[in-house]
Amino acid sequence: MSPSSATGITLSVQRRPLLFLICSSLCIACLRATVDSPSFVVQNQRLTVGTPTTQTPNQPAHATLPDGRVLSTWFEGTALAARINQDTPLVIDPHASAGCAPALVAFADNSALLIWRGDTPDNIRDIRTARFTEGTWQPACTLIRESWQTSVPPIDEGPAVDSRGPHVAVAWFTAADGPRINVSTSSSAGAQWLMPNRVDDISPIGRVSVALLDDGSQLVSWVERLDSDYVILLRRISSRGTLSVPAQLVRLATDPGHPLLTRIKDGDATPAQLRLDYTENRAPAARLITLPDAALLAEADVCDCDPRPEDQRGYALKGRIQIVDPNTSTITIIHDAIPGVMKASTTKFLAAPDLIAAAQTGQRILARTERIGPDWWLFNIRVLIPP
Repeated sequence: MSPSSATGITLSVQRRPLLFLICSSLCIACLRATVDSPSFVVQNQRLTVGTPTTQTPNQPAHATLPDGRVLSTWFEGTALAARINQDTPLVIDPHASAGCAPALVAFADNSALLIWRGDTPDNIRDIRTARFTEGTWQPACTLIRESWQTSVPPIDEGPAVDSRGPHVAVAWFTAADGPRINVSTSSSAGAQWLMPNRVDDISPIGRVSVALLDDGSQLVSWVERLDSDYVILLRRISSRGTLSVPAQLVRLATDPGHPLLTRIKDGDATPAQLRLDYTENRAPAARLITLPDAALLAEADVCDCDPRPEDQRGYALKGRIQIVDPNTSTITIIHDAIPGVMKASTTKFLAAPDLIAAAQTGQRILARTERIGPDWWLFNIRVLIPP
């Protein structure tokens, strides 16, 4: 198959047992059964390019908050430092993997998330995170303890990150228990994370990139070494945990560098498209990746254990009902923060008549909230057992 021609790669989607663990006070484990799914086709077309898009180790990361402040992070030796505007720098991690670029993401509530590859005196290279909220940096923590120990510093193997609102996807390479590519997601701006999916195929060497789409799915690319060739693979994880089989995008005799996925079209009635930038024979190269039609993807994602639509709308909210007003169809709630969306506050929400009729002042609840036009609405209210 000529690398310069448009190609159609037929994939069959396979369910694997997947355990989701939300690391919060409300831990819910969901085990998904293995189910065969319909096949679908990814279109892969070569593009003409000029200047390559690359990822650079040690490159400073920047993010502009909605209030105009600029967060910056960079390495000083092995220390990862950060600052707001031109304020005095703060050391976030005194011992990090300096050969791996960090990632910084800003959110609508003026918070931010920093993700990087850590290091320790005994050379543990796990992925670490720190959240900036209420004007200060929270203590750094390890996303998941894999205990990848290597005295050889990884180069250009920082975490790949993408976000849509408070939803974040992070992908990374690890060799803690053999080489592998892992992907985890958060719907709370990094406050809680799901247990990672392993997405590699046979012989991964890293070079990870990730794109998060409007439908909640993640597209992950990475490089594997097969025989004497380098292979760039792509895999889709649906918002419900469905894994596609890996799609081979490019096979080369020369090193493709660090391929980079970029969303170029998403969120309308036509198939989503991504751009893949890489290196071929030391020259920039790129491909246009067109996903299947949304209806075919939805058919492939069907699972008997899927949650109801109202269980997935908007964002999770926890709080206590303060006022129920049938005249205005509103419920006022004293609630916790929704990371990346709104701070802890007292907020008036619109709600359907049946929810208004059932709600009682003083109830501690879990619910879902979604912004429709200028107003925030409540869905799927569940009352918590009194403490």
